[in-house]
This record gives sequence, structure tokens and C-alpha cells, in this order.
Amino acid sequence: MKPRPEPLVPSLVVSGQTALLRAEATAQEARRTPARNPVRWFFRLVREVINKADRDRLLGLAAETAFFAVLTLFPALLVVAAVLGQLSTIIGTGNAIRVEQAVLTFLDNLLTANASGAIDTVRNLFSTGRNALTIATVLALASLSTAFSTLINTVNIAYDVPETRGWWRRRFLGLLLGFGSVLTGAIAVTLLVIGPLFGRASDIVARLGIGAEYEFLWSYVRWPVAFGSLVLWATTMDHLMPNRRTRWRYDLPGGLLTALLWLAASYGLNLYLDIAVTSSPVFGALGGGLILMTWFYLLCVALLAGAELNAILLARRVYRTELKAAQIEPEQDTPGQDEPAPAATAEQTPRVAVLRRSATG
Repeated sequence: MKPRPEPLVPSLVVSGQTALLRAEATAQEARRTPARNPVRWFFRLVREVINKADRDRLLGLAAETAFFAVLTLFPALLVVAAVLGQLSTIIGTGNAIRVEQAVLTFLDNLLTANASGAIDTVRNLFSTGRNALTIATVLALASLSTAFSTLINTVNIAYDVPETRGWWRRRFLGLLLGFGSVLTGAIAVTLLVIGPLFGRASDIVARLGIGAEYEFLWSYVRWPVAFGSLVLWATTMDHLMPNRRTRWRYDLPGGLLTALLWLAASYGLNLYLDIAVTSSPVFGALGGGLILMTWFYLLCVALLAGAELNAILLARRVYRTELKAAQIEPEQDTPGQDEPAPAATAEQTPRVAVLRRSATG
């Protein structure tokens, strides 16, 4: 007759379950960090972003946001014209006209001749709205606030967090983001066209005799500076819009992805219009509006994709933190008990289980 095995000591049970928990954490960490297998980690992350975007109806939310964005396009350009009118006292009237012409050239190259009606409307806005900030400009800012408030709600869905901020706070944040987007765009275009040294700064460069060196250096630096500004503002929006606070550096991956997708969407749409739409009879009088709607739709998809990426990375960080905390808890004795309670596994810990589902999709 085989002897009965001795019962396990509770401390050994705790140690064994803790070891299993730590082994599971090590396996999860190995699968979720790029150091082990960067290529596999990258494609796994891409798959998770796509799956989460599908669950959150990213394409539908982007279409909803793009609709409001198109409605606020011309009010936003009116604000740009007013801002450039105020900046003309600093950069000069001639430079302000050059910046406006650069905006028109960009829209003309992006939207092609199919959107000539929309471009003519923008040109009229620049000619009539440059003088001063008017009541129409204030109403345009209110319209921008509405569009960005809608965008805030969609980003909260991407982060799986409820909106608990008050109506006035959301409207103010939308107004801040809308005006910040317009101001950032105006300053970025100004830097691209006339460089960072405008006004009296250009006179100082001329007196120092380094004007030629500055022009040569800026011809190579201006595009990286413009892209960096794009990444910085996209990161700022990803940081401020969701109803959850994170560190700025944690929002940088989503901002970088958004900026790259913005450039790819703009270039791809321009290429598509040059190849497939030039001779199409569908793009008649409504061609400009359809093209603008498509462009804004792609921009919104890019912004929400960046938010989805940040949300997944955030869920992974929180999951690892909770899992490490669960590893320590079993070894802590509960006051009033003679024996420590059996350790809970990761699957038995509700918080960790929920975070795992959020992190893995």
C-alpha cells in the first residue's frame, strides 16, 4: 500500500502560487515588450489596434467627426484669416500675403481642380476676413468648439472611459483645442514660408551678415521642424482630450502615429485624385465638398487611430502594474488569521482580469 502524501504546508502553497503568478507575469512581459522579438511585437500591436478600432466603431466615429469638421472648415479659415491679419503687424503685410498664398497653394495641390469652388471660397475669406476679429470670427470659434467637443467624445470611447466633465468644461476644452489647432497651423505655415526669423529678427541676421547661411540651413531644417510641430500638437490633443490623465511622454506614440497617417492620407488622397478622379463625371459641382469630406474623414481616422494606440499601451502598463501588485499581496499576512490565505491567481483577481481583457482585446 502506497503511503499517503503529506499535506502541503500553507506557506508552500502560497510560494508555489506566487511562483506561478510570477512566471505568468514573465511570459506576458516577454510577449508584450519589443526587446524579445521586435517584429512579432510590432505586428501583434498592429493587430490589437485594428481589433480595438473595429470594436469601438472607429470608422463610424471618424465619419461623424468629419461631418462636423467640414461644417467648421470655413469658419476655421475665417479665424486663420483674422489671426494672420493680427500677425501682419509683426511679420509685415507682404509676408502675411505670402502665407495666405501658401495656404491656397497647399489646398490647390491637395484638392486639385475638382475643388476649385471651395478654393475660391477660401480666397474670398482671406480677402474679407483679414482686417479684424469680428463677431463672425467669435461665432466661428463657437462652431470649432462644437466640432472638437464631438471629437472629445469619440476619443473617450477609444479609451473606454466615461465622460464625467461638465458641459461647460468640455466646451471650453473644445474651444481651446480648436483655437490652438488654428493658431498652430497659422504659425507652422508662417515658419515654413518665411522662416522663424521674421520682423526685426531678420534685420539682426542681415546686420550680422549671416543671411545666406541662414537661408541655406533653413531650407533643410524647415520640414523636420514642421513635422515636429505636427507631432507635438497631435500629442497635445491626445493628452488633453480623453477623460484620463497620463504623462505626456506616454502620449507620444499616438501623436507620432497620427502625424505619420496625416501625411500619408494627404499624399495618398492627392495621388488618388490625380490618377482616378480627374476625368470622372461624378465630381461635378459637388466635387469640392466630397473631396473635403474625404480628406477630413481620413484625418479623423488618423487621429482616432493614435488614440487607440495610446489606449492599448496604457492598458498594458496598468495591467503590468496590477499584476506585479498581485504577486506581492499573497505573501502579506492578514491580521487576525493564523494562516495566510491562498494566493489569488491572475485570473481570479477581478481587476487584473478586466485589465487583461482590455490589454489583449
